Amino acid sequence: MPQLINEAKRFQKLAGILKENLNEAEDISQEIQALVDKNEFLKGKVKATPTDIIEGSKFVLLFSEDSAKHIAERHLDGAKPGSLFKSGVNLRDVAKKLLNIAPSEEAGGRVKWLGANGGNVGEMGVAKASPEEVAKMKDYTMPDGQKEQVKIAPGKRKPTSEVSLITAELGTLGNGKKALSMITMFPGGTSIDGTEIPMNRGEFASKGFYFIVDPSSSLLKENNSKRKKLLEVLDDLKDAQTTATWLKSQLDTYIDNNLDGYGSGYRVQEQLEKLLKLVTKKFNIPENSFKIEDKYDTTYNDYDEGTTEGEIKLNGQPILTYSSHSDGYGFNADIDENTLKAELGKLIKPVAESIEQVVNEALRKFRNQK
Repeated sequence: MPQLINEAKRFQKLAGILKENLNEAEDISQEIQALVDKNEFLKGKVKATPTDIIEGSKFVLLFSEDSAKHIAERHLDGAKPGSLFKSGVNLRDVAKKLLNIAPSEEAGGRVKWLGANGGNVGEMGVAKASPEEVAKMKDYTMPDGQKEQVKIAPGKRKPTSEVSLITAELGTLGNGKKALSMITMFPGGTSIDGTEIPMNRGEFASKGFYFIVDPSSSLLKENNSKRKKLLEVLDDLKDAQTTATWLKSQLDTYIDNNLDGYGSGYRVQEQLEKLLKLVTKKFNIPENSFKIEDKYDTTYNDYDEGTTEGEIKLNGQPILTYSSHSDGYGFNADIDENTLKAELGKLIKPVAESIEQVVNEALRKFRNQK
């Protein structure tokens, strides 16, 4: 009987500790939600619950299971360039481990752990060779970011225990810890064999860095079908909507990967200009056929907090609106695909007939050569 009484007391004590921990997690999540709600750019977009909270010795990270799943899925396809997370790795556990060690950088509203020891997390997708060797490898244009041209080669990625975590500061909690929101996390660090990996992927090849892809990756195969390429050009030419959809997708990807939470209309304008130059080159349209403008205005409240709102215009027509804090934080944008389609149609139509004639003539010659 005394043993049963002791077990009951022990269970009651454990239940009390569990309840206390749950109450503390609830309090922290409410504090973080309050910080989110004070930010006009995050309010209504982020929901903090006790299960989304990861607490470390000096930091508390808002990192949901859905966010962890999204990040993991971006690093699972070995046929594409990039590092890979090990299947089944618990990213929230990895993040918790990093939160309990000193960060690599803590400045400018960002807290970063770069190349930290995360355990058996995955495989490194970047490798090192001599610049001469890398120069002979296959060219590949990255689909995101600045569309940098890099080198890829077949191979096996090396297992790595290094992992990098990048977060944004939300504020300081009542317990003195800093509240953070997740930006990204990926396997790997900032150097290979003692050589620093360039921040700009466009500099990889000249420094001897390249991306590994699976030997079976379709990216390694050459497409020698001239007829297919010509038909693709002709199909795109006939349908301005196809080109508009492609351009919108490229802009969306650029904004999501580079300007999510921090950016400016100027950077969007730069990227749009690069994309339009690809369109004009593809369709043999003079580059002076388009004009891009960034029109914006910044207003300040009584606390000297600024809000910037603007729009990007293509040939005088607004195709994208954006807003952010005056310092660029909280950047978000919305693309008007219908207006974009209409303006691209105006660019393409004046030269459509002449280009179609050239393509059809090329197809005729190609068939005669077969």
